[in-house]
Amino acid sequence: MCTLLHHRALAAVFGGVMAFSAAYAVAASLSVTSTDLAAGNVAVAACDTDGVSTSYAVSYDAATAAYVVDTATVSGIADACFDQDFSVSLVGAAGLLATSDQADVASTSFSGTTTDDRSLAFSFTSASPRVESADVTGIHVSVSD
Repeated sequence: MCTLLHHRALAAVFGGVMAFSAAYAVAASLSVTSTDLAAGNVAVAACDTDGVSTSYAVSYDAATAAYVVDTATVSGIADACFDQDFSVSLVGAAGLLATSDQADVASTSFSGTTTDDRSLAFSFTSASPRVESADVTGIHVSVSD
């Protein structure tokens, strides 16, 4: 009786190994030929190599008895970023809180005249629900062509 159980156990292990090997072989033979969808990482040149600074302004919302984010400001923007698309996201411990509309920014859209004082403001007053400032742990800036 013991050898029968022993043989069954070995057969089960052997069958599992064979099933895994067959699945692995099938997966290894798959190829993707579509040109409509892609994913991956690629290094891209930055238009502002020394980075930008971010800040946000708040106001008190009596309805929620909390301070909420009105605007986020990106400053220290280099000339090479002219005519790029900017968007700003507010993030918290749980993830994304709100994202501004993407803006195609011309050089005339910036306030300030030098890189050090050049800035853009993004409004979050229409975010629904409003983002409480206590929930914000970071500001992410996206710049694309």
